[in-house]
Amino acid sequence: MKAADVNPAADSFGEVEGNPPAAKLLNGGQLVGYVFVTGDVVDSTGYSGKPINIVVGIDLEGRITGAKLVEHHEPIVLVGIPQAKIEHYINGFAGRRVLDPSEATRMPVD
Repeated sequence: MKAADVNPAADSFGEVEGNPPAAKLLNGGQLVGYVFVTGDVVDSTGYSGKPINIVVGIDLEGRITGAKLVEHHEPIVLVGIPQAKIEHYINGFAGRRVLDPSEATRMPVD
């Protein structure tokens, strides 16, 4: 995965550090955001009870800049829902502010 996959302004990753763990997203060595795995921040389990892990990029204003599914064990996804549809749904979070309660309750539109 490239840094630009989760933040178009980023060209590299910094070291993973902190609690919860996160890496800096950099452009020419300058901080442009952070990236983390959802399972390190929240209990992100699916219907199967197994983890769903998404790598999420955020900018310095707390806006989601991109997200990529990296792990899941959902039988319905494995046999019934195309991967492109899942990626489309996850990409629907881009542009939302992480801490804005007015947006936190809304899901992306399919």
